[in-house]
Amino acid sequence: AVLEALDGDPEPTKAPLAFEDLFGSVAGASVLMQLIETFAPIGEKDAAKLAQWSERGQLVFSFHFYPGFATSLDLAGQVAHAQEEATHFGNPPIWLSEYFTGDDQSTADELAQAAELGCGAVTYWQYADLEFTNTDGWYKYTPEVMAAGLPVDGEGNINWESWQLYEKTVVDGSFWGADITGAEGAKMGVLALVPASDKAAAAPARREIEEQHSGGRPLLLGRTVPKNAKPQEASSVGQPPALEGATDQA
Repeated sequence: AVLEALDGDPEPTKAPLAFEDLFGSVAGASVLMQLIETFAPIGEKDAAKLAQWSERGQLVFSFHFYPGFATSLDLAGQVAHAQEEATHFGNPPIWLSEYFTGDDQSTADELAQAAELGCGAVTYWQYADLEFTNTDGWYKYTPEVMAAGLPVDGEGNINWESWQLYEKTVVDGSFWGADITGAEGAKMGVLALVPASDKAAAAPARREIEEQHSGGRPLLLGRTVPKNAKPQEASSVGQPPALEGATDQA
């Protein structure tokens, strides 16, 4: 409906648009995605409209990589499934628009690996100027709030002294956000750590070692790593079983 409305505009947009499947995942990536693909696939009419925009060079297929219920694949498998799904609506470029790892180097490694696997663009979750925010993400509290401690912890416990100070900044409009919906776990200097292409293949093994010692969770559907976890802790990987009789076709 959105693309049809844009096509009907007297001055049609010339900008490319990024299209994303449910949960930011890809067809066949998990039991959940296989079920959705089986019972509520992308319709032929919708696929045709997407292909039309792809043929005009105005479509990018965006997808995420957060191992868990939305995907049981490794990064190479996720990219391969994204490439396969893209063929069903004109084969547009694919964009790994979100992924999260525990530390700067593994983030850089997977950025390089995704590019080598065929992604036209790769962006990680997430950059913030931590020297400016003085927190673990893209939110900033006043010195008074920080002196009293964080307004709320990962278990939802409210620090009322800090909360009242923070509340005043919200009322007067001077606040700089808050630690909600995955705002923490930010990084700096990742691009300087991106390895040469011949080293990118080592990324999966490094991440496996990381995840064996991880207590974190992937940033998915507004969820974040626990606030009481150590900074930049790696996310864990779920491995749901395969769905019998399901296919990987979109």
